[in-house]
Amino acid sequence: MAESPQTTQQPDYPENIDAAVLKIAGVVILGVIMSILDITVVNVALPTFQEEFGSASDPLEYSHVAWTVTAYTLALATVIPMTGWAADRFGPKRLFMVAIGLFTAGSV
Repeated sequence: MAESPQTTQQPDYPENIDAAVLKIAGVVILGVIMSILDITVVNVALPTFQEEFGSASDPLEYSHVAWTVTAYTLALATVIPMTGWAADRFGPKRLFMVAIGLFTAGSV
């Protein structure tokens, strides 16, 4: 007796991604790019920090100014736990919009 081949049922996925999902993904990616760009600007500004905050005869050593990047990273890590609480309290969309607004205003 011959056995019939088993048919596996594939889930029915849409072929195209919904436009609303693409908009949300675009906004989130834009926020991530802004954050990466900001830390890049801090790294590029390190020689200027050395010149500005050091004396003319004895500029600061690079190791002293490099703490700027560490402080930025620590500040970012400190805010992360508060973000979950704030998203539950105020809503993720409102929190994201306020955060992007404050970030943009602070960067300007």
